[in-house]
Amino acid sequence: MKFSQMEYKRPDLDETYARYEELLAKFKAAKTVEECFAAYKEINDLDVIVESMFELALIRKSLNTVDEFYAAEGVYLEEIEPELEEVAQEVVRALLESPFRKEMEDAWGEQMFTRLETEMKTYSPEIIEDLQEESELSSKWADLMASALIMFEGKPHNLSQMETHHQSLDRAIRKKAAHACSDWFMERSEHFDNLFDALVKVRTRIARTLGYDSFIELGYLRMQRSYTPEMVAKLRDGILKHFVPIATRLKDEQAKRIGVESITVFDGISYPDGNPTPKGTPDEILAHYKKMYADLSDEGAAFFNFML
Repeated sequence: MKFSQMEYKRPDLDETYARYEELLAKFKAAKTVEECFAAYKEINDLDVIVESMFELALIRKSLNTVDEFYAAEGVYLEEIEPELEEVAQEVVRALLESPFRKEMEDAWGEQMFTRLETEMKTYSPEIIEDLQEESELSSKWADLMASALIMFEGKPHNLSQMETHHQSLDRAIRKKAAHACSDWFMERSEHFDNLFDALVKVRTRIARTLGYDSFIELGYLRMQRSYTPEMVAKLRDGILKHFVPIATRLKDEQAKRIGVESITVFDGISYPDGNPTPKGTPDEILAHYKKMYADLSDEGAAFFNFML
């Protein structure tokens, strides 16, 4: 099925919430491992349907920011997502407290439950309104980026389409393209600044409501990171000491290859004849990817086929 043929159906909040509660009760009432696994499969199947509708609407909204239908759906989904998160947390708690947890860990791996324990630290019903505001602000940021329309060489371009000019063999065109994009951002700098300021404030409020000093700790938990800020600081020092000199040398080599004195922000090519481009037909490229994953391992090949 093509993406354009996928049918979107708005998830009704009350119906979806009630269905989750029904399946959650069934999961908690499981008397055997088989009943437990079967009940969780139903919950997971519902997750797939709901999340698919969310992604379908948001992708179509981002593809056409002036589409009134999907713009309205985006607003609706932003409003209900934090409320659905509440029942999602109930599911997580039930999984963690299940008498069949050991059997589930044996079947699905302990890492799944480690991630769920981390997820529990990122939510509370007290932050629903703040989560709705955060979602709305993030959506406005994405919409602003997607709305970019830059006139370049007599034609309108979005930010992705400008990438072709950023990699032009003509340095004058690359420079002109970089300035055109920069001008677009500068003209909207106040809007971006206001959104960023509002996001910082609401995320700080969310973090403090959850008991954290700042959003930094909550941000690590949201990303399911197992390392600490102190470990990241050590990594930064290591990058500065070991990797920055290598990166500087590589940039110097790039400058020599493309015939410029030093690399600037608009030097987006690595070789005098341009950057590498895909070779072969789409079917040939796909066949090469399959072979690559098959050569790596049987698991890699299986994963690739599953993703298709």
